[in-house]
Amino acid sequence: MRVSIRSITALGLLAIGLPSCRSKDQGKPEPVSMLPAGDMVIAEFRRHTFAPNFSALISIESSTAGGSEAADSAGQRGDQSIDRMLVQTYRKEHDDQTALLAHVLSPEEQRRQALLALERPGQATEVFSYLPGLKRLVSFSSRKRLEYRGATITVQELIGGEQDHYSHETLRRISMNGIEVLEVQSNLKGEFQSDYPKVLGYYRSDNYMPVEVRLLNTAGEVLRIIRFQEIETHGQFWITRRTELEDRISDKRINIRTEKASFEPLSNSLFTTEHLIELVTRAAANE
Repeated sequence: MRVSIRSITALGLLAIGLPSCRSKDQGKPEPVSMLPAGDMVIAEFRRHTFAPNFSALISIESSTAGGSEAADSAGQRGDQSIDRMLVQTYRKEHDDQTALLAHVLSPEEQRRQALLALERPGQATEVFSYLPGLKRLVSFSSRKRLEYRGATITVQELIGGEQDHYSHETLRRISMNGIEVLEVQSNLKGEFQSDYPKVLGYYRSDNYMPVEVRLLNTAGEVLRIIRFQEIETHGQFWITRRTELEDRISDKRINIRTEKASFEPLSNSLFTTEHLIELVTRAAANE
């Protein structure tokens, strides 16, 4: 089964170097006890990222990892072709849960693809999709890999990382291309499952805005890198306008751009399996 890809608050891009962290005065590493707690850094990130109501029109480009940044009007990056997808997403924080609905608008042959994810603290995420041909509602875990023309992404990445499933520890304060950031290590809690048992996140030390997230396997190898390229503020909330996801295994890049965004209130009825079935059925009938 193929399901759509989407971005959850978009991700972005920074090439980085990681020099060891040294105190400016003594030349010694800064004591961990003097650093902001990892749980606090992640909480601040979530406070600015997960608005009570958020909808976004997302464009997604898949290409091989070696291409340049700019794509021309013919859909080419140098000599490499680029596949594009347009996805409408809705996210709502309500009743102690984060609900996400994502629906592919283009290409036309993908318009029957949609998913609903329900994330609750301390519980495994519930994810649903609907197969109109079989008239069957299916459910799967957040480890499910979604595919689009050679590029893959897990539902976990799609919905924002499931930070509640991890414990968080700030390791050090370092410099990335002249920006002072906090390196936060997140370890998967024993009661949960993920293809990424360890995550390294890099957040600006002045405001905890994300710079880069690295997803690692049990051997400590970096499998994927999420780079936050362009972030703008809207009141207390952040909108990531441009994001890059680099897959070290497949040598693919997924470039995500937030085309439109809104914080207008969303109805709870959007985030039900009944609405998911209706949405996909209507899209399939119009193909």
